[in-house]
Amino acid sequence: MATNPSLRIGHFSDIDATKQIEQFVAHLEWIERLPSAVELREYSYKLLKANTGDRLVDVGCGTGLVVAELTERGIKAMGVDISEQMITVARHRFPDNDFLVAAAESLPFEDGSLDGYRAERLYQHLKDPAQALVEARRVLKPGGSLLIVDQDYDMWAIDSDDETTTRTVMQAQSNAIASRWIGRRCRNLFLDAGFVDVAIEVKTLISTDYAQLSPVLASIAQTAVLSNAITHAQAHIWLEEQRCRGENSRFFFCLPFFLASARQP
Repeated sequence: MATNPSLRIGHFSDIDATKQIEQFVAHLEWIERLPSAVELREYSYKLLKANTGDRLVDVGCGTGLVVAELTERGIKAMGVDISEQMITVARHRFPDNDFLVAAAESLPFEDGSLDGYRAERLYQHLKDPAQALVEARRVLKPGGSLLIVDQDYDMWAIDSDDETTTRTVMQAQSNAIASRWIGRRCRNLFLDAGFVDVAIEVKTLISTDYAQLSPVLASIAQTAVLSNAITHAQAHIWLEEQRCRGENSRFFFCLPFFLASARQP
């Protein structure tokens, strides 16, 4: 496994307190290597429309890969993350790039100083996404680009013979996310914040590769157990069914990613 099944996705908002930095780093590095994740990142760079020399921030930068990739394209990219431990990892991994500890709601940049703002799989963990967008608008120049890549946790789909348990598991996972509907809400949040040229695209990840997604299944099953939505025995049976589906080429997983873009007027 590329990630630890004890890791819970909803804890990304407070990584330093979990004392599981190694597990979170392994999880992020596993995700960034997935072909679908590589394709999504590349498309997000296209939507940003950043030019050589532009100043751009990747908010919730994690281990820093996006900053490094954008820098290679001639963009003056910087990364911020609320986790001191994650920033330490990013600085060690990419020592020639700029990384700062900061929250999305309080960025260390002057008003109107940035050409671009990007955040991937961050806003789902924010209790007040609207406040973060106020800050995004503050730091962007007139005409600056905003891009958020995120999910909607009530739109995950996993095939199963046990519809009841599957729905319970998925609801428990959704309930563990601070802004579980951020995907569908981005458009109106952008408009409320005063951004213009708001556009929403959806890229759908479909996987029939059980081995690839088994760490995610283990994580969401554990979340359901720890929230008392299902028992350990039910989780074991559910996971076993998914494993069998994988062995028999019957595994199916579907997840939409929302790419919400806009411009500072």
